[in-house]
Amino acid sequence: MKNLVIIIVLSFFAKGSWAQDTLSHPLKSKDRLLPRFCIDATYMPGLISKSLNAVNFVNPYTQAVNAYATLPKFTNGSSHSINLQLGWFFGKQRHWGIGTGFLFQHEGGNLELDSLHVEYKSNDLKDTNSKFRQIITTNHKITEQVYSNNYSIPIMLKYKYQFGKNMNGIESKNRWGITADAGLIFSLQAQTHYSTNATFNYEAVYKLMQQGGKTVSVYDNAVTPGTTDWLITKAYQALQNPYSNTQKYFDSMYADGYNVKLGAAANNNAGTVSNSTFNMAALLQASLSYQMNYNLAFMLGGYFSYGISKYNADNNYRITDRVGTYNTMLNSISSSTNSAFGLNVGLRYYFGEQRDIDDDHVPDANDECPLLYGTSANGCPDRDGDGVPDNKDKCPDEAGPASNNGCPETIVKENRNANILPSLFLSQNIINFAYGKSDILSSAFPALDEIVNLVKANTTLYIFISGYTDNIGGYAANQALAEARAQSVAAYLYSKGISKERMIVTGYGKKDFLFDNSTPENRAKNRRVEIKFSYK
Repeated sequence: MKNLVIIIVLSFFAKGSWAQDTLSHPLKSKDRLLPRFCIDATYMPGLISKSLNAVNFVNPYTQAVNAYATLPKFTNGSSHSINLQLGWFFGKQRHWGIGTGFLFQHEGGNLELDSLHVEYKSNDLKDTNSKFRQIITTNHKITEQVYSNNYSIPIMLKYKYQFGKNMNGIESKNRWGITADAGLIFSLQAQTHYSTNATFNYEAVYKLMQQGGKTVSVYDNAVTPGTTDWLITKAYQALQNPYSNTQKYFDSMYADGYNVKLGAAANNNAGTVSNSTFNMAALLQASLSYQMNYNLAFMLGGYFSYGISKYNADNNYRITDRVGTYNTMLNSISSSTNSAFGLNVGLRYYFGEQRDIDDDHVPDANDECPLLYGTSANGCPDRDGDGVPDNKDKCPDEAGPASNNGCPETIVKENRNANILPSLFLSQNIINFAYGKSDILSSAFPALDEIVNLVKANTTLYIFISGYTDNIGGYAANQALAEARAQSVAAYLYSKGISKERMIVTGYGKKDFLFDNSTPENRAKNRRVEIKFSYK
């Protein structure tokens, strides 16, 4: 706890030292520096699971007995998506945004039906007036390999945060950040393709009766067929003729027009279904991003989606009834709940308006100092106000003409004439300055011009020029600012014809305050240059 308090106190004083009486670039989020518009292209491979609701497989069969069926289930699901979005970030910091675009999703997996057995009333193929008991049994687990192509519109809320901040004109070298998108996906079109290995055993039971002088078949709905019923079943044939070829027997009966066959495969074992009536999902994408350059970022992370799909299920669904027919299990599904998760890999391209990082109204494309607020035409600061931008000024804290690379010609310093002392003060003038500035305010020019006239009229008069700051900020920075203020006054007097040898220039920084620094007004009075005179 003690260490935490020390850290907080040190942070407070460190922060105070940054807020010095100098012009410094404010802290800025790196996201603010990026354009508002972006294009996202992401690839999302992953796994998908589905919880299915299906119609009853037995009920559609007429007067079914001894019937049972498992419900279909979805297994081995996989998903591959391509998501293209146009995004726009709002607000001053540009952390939040909205996006929409186009999403293509390819899903694959298996529909599995473990078993089905149904005995029901059916019409005889040869005589439709005759009824019999049709028996259908799955020969093995039925599997449909399915895949679907979904075309959707995403509506997303977007978030981004770039680690590191640009501070005091120094661009952060950290290129890493995070992105997160969350929203809804609305399906436009969905088609599902299937192929199956389904085979069935078709067997029959005929109950024969005499009606009107002829033999007819009627449906026997007893759980156990009667002893006089004619059984065309695999079990009965094996019992009665154990050494006969059962497969050949069923083939011959099928050839005679009976709906019986063993291991019969579906004639229509593949197809396409488009029976989706509603498909919506929630999507969350979260990634770690790496800014490769100003416009382009790479993203790597994960995604999760959860959605509901509704289908136009056939309430009279029969998976099969005649030998060779097959009705895909897709037509039995009324709805499904879908969950998917996986990787999120993509690129983000930023584009849009010309950026102006430092808000100095000079676009970065033309700004030679894009991270520093500038007062000159090239977008760079000019601390000493001499009209030469700092990036070209060899003396950025001392006013001087452009012909001398922004440096003043030699001005007498404090120790140049040790025998000249400000022992006799003929006059004293105070020139005040704006916060963090060394530029001379226009209101001070009349007083300075009077000093010029005074010094020209008194050729033995020496000028003592002393610069000061208020108490805000660090000592080193304020010392430099105080010297810059004094040099600005000296440069002005020199430009008016006052010899350098008659000026003694000193910066005292944050000391010798005229007023206490308890109010902004008093601090403004302390930001000054004092001008004193003495004869040699």
